[in-house]
Amino acid sequence: MIPMVYDVIVVGAGPAGSAAAAECARLGLSTLCIEEHGTIGYPVQCAGLLSTAAFAECRVTERSVLNRVSGARVISGRGSVLSIDAGTTKAVVVDRGILDRDMAEAAADAGAEFRLKTGVCERGETS
Repeated sequence: MIPMVYDVIVVGAGPAGSAAAAECARLGLSTLCIEEHGTIGYPVQCAGLLSTAAFAECRVTERSVLNRVSGARVISGRGSVLSIDAGTTKAVVVDRGILDRDMAEAAADAGAEFRLKTGVCERGETS
């Protein structure tokens, strides 16, 4: 039976929502994460460039990593070029749909429940 009362309800199953749901579930709190869309990770909400530190905080495998970035080329409006080579990976390009789903799966594995096609209509106060 699905409880109707939760310690925590997280709105949105993007990376921040799934990370919050996972942490709450790991702490032993009954956690529900609601997502307005029918599929986690769709529609994609951003390009998917993350620093290596930010990606490590996602706590998922590298399945979503499409490319590694160690430098950049910046070109001004006048055509001047500035090339930067860090020599080591500083960022990763990820498939956001896969990343979002992997993070939600990790949260579910930690004990969080998910409801798709669910939105918030109003917020109520209880004592």
